[in-house]
Amino acid sequence: MSDLTHVEFKSVSRSFGGVPVLRGINARFSSGETTVLMGPNGAGKSTLLSILGTRLSPTRGQVHFLAGSDPLDKHQVRAQLGWLSHEPFAYLELSGRANIELTLRLHGLDASHYERIAERVGLGKFAERPLGTMSRGQKQRVALGRAICNNPRLLLLDEPWTGLDQDSQKLVERIADESVRAGCILLIVSHEPGTAERLGARELVLRGGKLEPTS
Repeated sequence: MSDLTHVEFKSVSRSFGGVPVLRGINARFSSGETTVLMGPNGAGKSTLLSILGTRLSPTRGQVHFLAGSDPLDKHQVRAQLGWLSHEPFAYLELSGRANIELTLRLHGLDASHYERIAERVGLGKFAERPLGTMSRGQKQRVALGRAICNNPRLLLLDEPWTGLDQDSQKLVERIADESVRAGCILLIVSHEPGTAERLGARELVLRGGKLEPTS
């Protein structure tokens, strides 16, 4: 399967029950590039993220997932997708290790890859406990391990630093930087001013369903 190299939004709009949420979005997200998406609550950030992550389709307009000039279908994109939210969205009754091993198997990878991932995201003995017994930071380390277990070419980070201590925040930033250096397309949704400047990233501001012109 060819590696995803860029995603193009062409006049993308999305409505729910006739209410417009995104209005004529034109944007390009490229390999080796970090984009920070800013905007107030209700601006449409989650909807844009869900379209980029293939969970939603546009009401109007087109989204092209491309490997060079070759189009990729949703199944090919999802095989190369990693997603980290401010909530772990994992099985609370399973151990952290079991959650990651399950994700590996879903991607057709052997569970033996767990040790490599555990070392990369700093999982200790706590990962043998049920996820529901873990602290916020420990849960996010497990969730981050799940997000990167397939070496994604498209990595979506939705408010990834919410409620994390300084060490966990630095871990997320390190993994994000490593992923981009490896050619990943990275989109970070954030409310924190200065995030793009701190990460040396491109900033997009979404307001009222429209992207504001960049200066």
